[in-house]
Amino acid sequence: MIADAKILVIGESDSGAVSIEKALQDLECAECITESSGEQGVQKAAKVRPDLALIELGLKGTVSGVEAAAKIRGQFGVPVICLVGEDTEELLRAAQATHPFGYMVEPFSALQLRLNIETALSMHGREGHRLKGERQMDLAGADNASRYEVMKTVFDNMDEGVIVADVTGRLLFFNSAAESIVGMGLTQTPPSDWAATYGLYMPDGKTLLPAEENPLARAIKGDSVNEMEVYLRNDQIPDGIYVKTSARPILNGGTSEVIAGVAVFSDISKHKELEIQLLENIDESGKQSRLMQTVFDSVSDGVVVASPEGEILFANSAAAKIVGMEATDSPPDQWSETYGTYYPDKKTLFPSSELPLARAMRGEDVNDVELYIRNPETPQGVYISVNARQLNGDSETGEVNGGVIVFRDITKLKETENKLKNTIRELQGQTFLMQTVFDSIGDGVIVADEDGDFLFVNDSAKEIVGMGKRQVDGPASRINEHVQEFGLFHSDRRTQFSDDELPLMRAVRGEPTDQVDMFI
Repeated sequence: MIADAKILVIGESDSGAVSIEKALQDLECAECITESSGEQGVQKAAKVRPDLALIELGLKGTVSGVEAAAKIRGQFGVPVICLVGEDTEELLRAAQATHPFGYMVEPFSALQLRLNIETALSMHGREGHRLKGERQMDLAGADNASRYEVMKTVFDNMDEGVIVADVTGRLLFFNSAAESIVGMGLTQTPPSDWAATYGLYMPDGKTLLPAEENPLARAIKGDSVNEMEVYLRNDQIPDGIYVKTSARPILNGGTSEVIAGVAVFSDISKHKELEIQLLENIDESGKQSRLMQTVFDSVSDGVVVASPEGEILFANSAAAKIVGMEATDSPPDQWSETYGTYYPDKKTLFPSSELPLARAMRGEDVNDVELYIRNPETPQGVYISVNARQLNGDSETGEVNGGVIVFRDITKLKETENKLKNTIRELQGQTFLMQTVFDSIGDGVIVADEDGDFLFVNDSAKEIVGMGKRQVDGPASRINEHVQEFGLFHSDRRTQFSDDELPLMRAVRGEPTDQVDMFI
């Protein structure tokens, strides 16, 4: 990530700007540009448009460090990390209005510098993807007359992969991101072979994902799946990646009948690496507490650490922002009541003893538990996804020294999923409308596929041909099986049509026909 970044450093040379430039060169960043004043820094940012700016808040001159940060962030959309020294409380309060992506207290190590830069670039990238996704979803409702094309365009411009299958397990749709992430496109493979065909494994990277555990297979059976982690490795992706998948059934109108399933997934390999690194570093917090404080206060994910007795040892600023309140001294058996923690149904209070942090304190590892938070400080409520790990003590005795959770706000993701579900439901409604129209007209309408199987026969066609109300559409009914039964003759009333002469069979071969007289 740093290797591709163009970084602007604004600070006086005697305050560390030169040493920062050397550290960035050692980290092999793509380009490092330094300026010694706020005014020159703003001008340079306007000219080169860097990927990230490191700005010393204490700069003097015509344009102060805080003013430079505000202009570069506000005018050019460049993420900013503020460099601060001691006794800078007033500057920090002023800098908060510029919405920096992190703070670094001088002096700092090369590792702190690298982690803060990677975190800021990652957060800025996710923010851009989120805004892009929201703009694309707003576009989906712009033109009802071309909703399908709009929806397909939106899906093909999403960073998340989208796959749709009907209740028989037939894959109907892969968007561009799905093909890119999976490394291959749509096939007509049955659900029982999806894991082998696409290379789907359990998170251990070795065990093939059982067919009954596949999120899309569960969705077409009526189950909902929230952010399930899957490891993907095939010939096109030999090194393998981690993906996180959510899946939902698509219902028939307002009924409980499942007509299809949809899975939305994204590549979380980078996030997985960062999460693993964070969890490993927490175990070494006694040695690296100052470094970890800087990292945790710079990330958007909430991080909370508790002792074996349930005392909250650490909670970063993102945790307080997401939950809406600071950590309290309430005992573990009252956590759900204190913080307003519910099941995703928004009504049922989640048992405090089963909360991810409580389970981690007992020595359990927990992945992707979805919770709903609502309290007086967060009356609108938020959905969060939580991972939890135990803090290991003595490796020989297996002693647990507490627990840690990492969680993030998934409210926007839930809203996006609901928009997707509503759009697909509207398209299904349009399909039912067209079928009603065909069944209401006086002309007979028959549709067949390239193999000669009837796909659709409206009521007028059945009445004209004399089929009655029998079911003749579907893969089990073919045109050539009904020619003699229906009595299809030329206009001389004696010569029967052969299979190849039928207008419908000619159309299947690509030959148009008009005004062919037939006697039935």
